[in-house]
Amino acid sequence: MCRSLSSLSIVFFALLWGVPEAHAVDRAAVVVGIERVEGLGDEHKIDGAHLRAAGLGKALERAGYDKVTVLTGAKASRAGIRAALDNAIGVLEPSGTLLWVFEGHGIGGDYGDAQLLGSDSSSDGLDVARLPAELAEKLGGRSLVVVTDAVHAGKHGDTALIGPLASDWYALGKQFAAISSTGAGQVATSGLFIDRLSTAVSGGADGDSDGKVTVSELVGYLRKAVGDASGGRMHPSRAGGLDDGHVLMLPATTGVVPAPVAPIVPAPRGEQVRKGRSAIRPVTFVTMAAGAVLGTTSVVMYVTKQSSCEESGGQMVCGDTAGYASYQQLQHAMGWTGGGLLLAGVGLHFLDAHPVSVGPGAVYVSGRF
Repeated sequence: MCRSLSSLSIVFFALLWGVPEAHAVDRAAVVVGIERVEGLGDEHKIDGAHLRAAGLGKALERAGYDKVTVLTGAKASRAGIRAALDNAIGVLEPSGTLLWVFEGHGIGGDYGDAQLLGSDSSSDGLDVARLPAELAEKLGGRSLVVVTDAVHAGKHGDTALIGPLASDWYALGKQFAAISSTGAGQVATSGLFIDRLSTAVSGGADGDSDGKVTVSELVGYLRKAVGDASGGRMHPSRAGGLDDGHVLMLPATTGVVPAPVAPIVPAPRGEQVRKGRSAIRPVTFVTMAAGAVLGTTSVVMYVTKQSSCEESGGQMVCGDTAGYASYQQLQHAMGWTGGGLLLAGVGLHFLDAHPVSVGPGAVYVSGRF
C-alpha cells in the first residue's frame, strides 16, 4: 500500500512539474456572436450567429491565434465583452495583435452615436467613440483590429438597428484598424459577411500564397467576396492607420477557398500552427500545491517509519501496535488526500486548457494542455 502511494505521488509530481507556465502570446481574438438581444423581439433574431462565431473561432485557432475567446448568448453581455477584451490584452506580447469580431445588433449609427449592443440590453451598448480610448492605455504598443457586422434592417421602437461603420470608430492611429461589413447607406444580410470572413481566415485571403494574410489582403478579399455574394448591396469599409502590410493571420491552408454556406464548415487541416499554453488559475495552483504537500508528507512519514521497523516472525513490527496503526491511518489518509487534490488540480487545468461545446450562453477559451 505504502509503495503504491509513493509511486502515485511520483506520478503526480511529474504531472505538476510538467504543467506549462503562462506566457505572452503574439495574437489573441475575441469573437462575439449574438442571436438575441434582451428587449428585442424574435423578429430581430440573427439566426446562426452562435454557430458562425464558433466556426470562426476554430478557423482563427488554425490561423495562428494563440488565444481565442468566443462569446455567445448571455456570456456576450456588455460586461462579458469588456472583460474578455481586457483578459485578451493581458496575455498579449507588447507588440501583439488583438482581433475583435462582432456579429450582432447595433444602434446609433444613423445619428452619430454608434453603439454595439450586448445580449443584455437593447438601449445601452458599447460606445464605439469611447471604448477604444478606454482600451488604449491597456493596449500600449499592441495593435487592435475590430471587425463588425452590426448594420441590419428593422427598428426597435423609433430606433433603427444601425450599428457602427468603420468610420465611426475612434482612431488609435497606426495601431488601430476597423472593418465593417457595409458602407454608408447599406444594410447587411445576416451571415453573409461572417461566412466570407471565416473563408478569408482559412486561407482564402492569402492571394499571393505566402502563408500570411495582411490587413490589405483581408480587406481586398472581403470587398470582392462580399460584394459579389450580395450582388453589390454590401461593400465592406475600412478605417484606421494600421499598416497595410500588418500580418493578421497565418492560415494553415493557402490559396482561394470557395465561400462556405452557414453554418461554417471547418477548413481543411494542413500544417498545424503553434497555439498558446494556458495559464494556471490560482484555484488550480492552490489545489495542486496542497496535494503536493500532503503527498510529500505521506511519503516522508512512510520512509521515516520504515527505518525504525524490524522483521519478527515474518512480519514487520513498528513499535507499539496500536500507535503504529494510528500512524499508518494518518499516513494513508494524507497520501490519498494529496493524490486526490493533485488529480483534481490536473483536471481543472485540463478543463481550462481545452474548449467546451458552444451553445446558447456559452463561452470557451482555447489553448493547449
